[in-house]
Amino acid sequence: MDALDGLATVRAQALVEHYQKTREQLTRDWVERNRRYSLLVAMLAVAAMLSFVQGPIVQALGRLSTGELSALLGKMTTLGNPDLSSIVASLLVYNASVIYDLLMIAFLVLAFYLTTDLFHRSSMLGSGYVYLALMEHEIRGALLFGEEHAAFTREGAFYRATGRRMSKLIGWVTKGMLATLLVLFFAARLLTDFPQAWSPLRLPDPGNLATWLQWAARNFLFLLDVITALLTARMLWGYLVLRPPSEAKVRAAIAQSVQS
Repeated sequence: MDALDGLATVRAQALVEHYQKTREQLTRDWVERNRRYSLLVAMLAVAAMLSFVQGPIVQALGRLSTGELSALLGKMTTLGNPDLSSIVASLLVYNASVIYDLLMIAFLVLAFYLTTDLFHRSSMLGSGYVYLALMEHEIRGALLFGEEHAAFTREGAFYRATGRRMSKLIGWVTKGMLATLLVLFFAARLLTDFPQAWSPLRLPDPGNLATWLQWAARNFLFLLDVITALLTARMLWGYLVLRPPSEAKVRAAIAQSVQS
């Protein structure tokens, strides 16, 4: 009898320790997920703003002379070397459009990657908290707690009774903000990169290499915008409709997996 009591005590201690460590890890994951969300929102706000003012900025850089921009860079930055300032100014003046396009491509890739990462992390967090709720039932059983006890109900019954409505409201607001910024950013990219005279059946004269390359580059950017927008939209939709699995479904899936 003493051996059984000792085994039950060890089992309860192991459950509680595992529960605590799992919850600490989920808290760290939650903080990192929120940091990634903030980074994504800030990046999209900057990217959307730069996309809408791309034309004026490129035109303004084109009107500046290399000497004027070099002097301006020397005052605004820590580039103490005049030769280095001149090189950077030359790149900005003569390749402003190309540099801006490369910057926008980087923003496109970041938007897709961070949205996918947010979807993945949120899905894992939801499953993790369901795991904690299931563990709470086992811990309460091991500790012989009845329904009148509130201990170890935080992620299960206690959360359903007190925190679900506010959490849903916060979730709707954050998802709405993200969706709005993504739509603004990709709309700006599609409008900016849409070719003025684009038709796949009417290619420029192959003899005019410069014109052909410009046409190909413009179509490449537009197609890249479309593909990235579609992939990001799929990840965004998964994030918007994401719901944690129910405890009953998880229990049934675990039982079926164990039996097989």
